[in-house]
Amino acid sequence: MKRECRKGTFLICLSLLLALHGVAAAKVCKWIDKDGTLWFVSCRTTTAPKRILRAPSGKDVPPEIDAVIEKVAKEESMDPDLIRAVVAVESDFNPKAVSSSGAMGLMQLMPQTAAIYNVEDPWDPYQNVKAGTRYLKHLLKQYNNDLRLALAAYNAGPTTVNNYGGVPPYSSTERYISKVMSRYPSKNVSAEPVLARRERGIRRVVLPDGSVLYTNLP
Repeated sequence: MKRECRKGTFLICLSLLLALHGVAAAKVCKWIDKDGTLWFVSCRTTTAPKRILRAPSGKDVPPEIDAVIEKVAKEESMDPDLIRAVVAVESDFNPKAVSSSGAMGLMQLMPQTAAIYNVEDPWDPYQNVKAGTRYLKHLLKQYNNDLRLALAAYNAGPTTVNNYGGVPPYSSTERYISKVMSRYPSKNVSAEPVLARRERGIRRVVLPDGSVLYTNLP
């Protein structure tokens, strides 16, 4: 991730929010993930999780993982086949998978996303799939149920998708969408224009390392 201090109106507003929470002295920084997602946090050093090699591709869904996917799909009113497809591509059903950028578990949650969805143990299959599914559901709503755009945002970040006005021209993102869609045939692959992002309230989240994050994710 690239870290740089941000100046301007938005930073001033964030500083006021920090002051209200008794942390006015904290230095606010802009974090940009490798997928282009933008975060505003207090500047502190974080430690990435230990890297664990991913399982070989192509193996069947472990029964215990499948049970978790079915449970979460029912709770979130999502298609379990879509969740299976995302998990297959993200981690190959390995609950201990972690990327070089620190994305963790079955649905490859970044630490910030895990914190937003109150994940206490990202290696726990249920907590990980629950948070990843809620995030994917949020993206589907944001992009008017356009699955290609939602998957592009899950992979490359909603900021990148919005900046390009559609699927970004990244070979890695295009491959990602193709892999998921090949495991989940769907008619919902329209290329409708990207909807304008709805205004949402800013929520304050304290990350596990004590850093403060402000986000508009639900």
